[in-house]
Amino acid sequence: MGGKSLSSSLYLQNVAMLEDEIRDKARELSIHLIGSSRPEKTDYAKIVHERIEKGLITKEMIERTECFRTPEVYADPKRSLPDARTLICIGGAYLEKKERPSDMSRRAWIARHFWRDSYTDLQRKRDALIEFLRSKGFKAEKAKMHPREAARLTGIAWIGRNNFAINPTYGSWTLYYPLVTDALIEPTPRIQKSCPTNCRKCMDACPTKALAEPYVLDVRRCINYILEEDAPVPSWARHLIGNRINGCDTCQEACPMNKKVELAPQPLTARTLDPELVPFPTLERCFEVTDREMEQNYSHMDWYDPKVRYLRRNALIAVGNSGENDLIDLATKYEDSEDPVLRDHARWAIERLSS
Repeated sequence: MGGKSLSSSLYLQNVAMLEDEIRDKARELSIHLIGSSRPEKTDYAKIVHERIEKGLITKEMIERTECFRTPEVYADPKRSLPDARTLICIGGAYLEKKERPSDMSRRAWIARHFWRDSYTDLQRKRDALIEFLRSKGFKAEKAKMHPREAARLTGIAWIGRNNFAINPTYGSWTLYYPLVTDALIEPTPRIQKSCPTNCRKCMDACPTKALAEPYVLDVRRCINYILEEDAPVPSWARHLIGNRINGCDTCQEACPMNKKVELAPQPLTARTLDPELVPFPTLERCFEVTDREMEQNYSHMDWYDPKVRYLRRNALIAVGNSGENDLIDLATKYEDSEDPVLRDHARWAIERLSS
């Protein structure tokens, strides 16, 4: 927040006072990043329609994803509040240091943004900031807007070739949520930055080549999306998934912009999870997870439905890719399962370990 001077000194004082109050509230809530802009339209709807025409976004994705069904709404912050005068975006860094076991052959792994319940944590902070603005007599609402675009417009991130919003301090290891208000707040200067010329490290590192071209993600090939589908994982993708059971960090790990970033500020406020289950559970343990443990440790992750069925489906792929022949017993338990998806993945794992 901040920006160019205006003619009325009294008006400037009022704006500055409100900005200070918002920043104080953000610090109180342990919000790591905050920025503001005018609520202008973006090219989001145009981009979505182009991707749909190219087949990069499927009918099934459209049916269950609101921003794909109504991209015009997500392209215009004023659809969320017609008399909005300011778009605000908050960001929460989530990168923390946890040593990966030296031998991962018998373990699964989970992407970093799920190591804590960080999404719920940041949503609550956004909602608290909305209530704060309302308590001051302003209108405020959640903004139906792609978080990446909101972060770019409000000057707290720029967009990398891997489609992630990148903050200069915390890199792409940051989540974002936007809101709109009728309070008039000075815009934050936008970050004028781009990826290094001709850098393709994220694109080359992607196991499934989901980055079809710079700034274009083929969602159908992205491991993060594939692992949350309700259908069987496509045969062509299974050996490429390795031992991931939810999410994928590969393009972010390869990004030069993430090499010297700071860890998330401590103490982290997001809910902690069972260290046996997140982030590097043993494959045996994945098949022992109860419904209660699923709810407590995995429900915040991307799933078609947060049920043990999908955890076990993904774990069967990790078993097949483990190269550990004695783990075949984990798959044989589902070889004749009444669930056709688990049966299919179990047989695939058995065949792969037996070859």
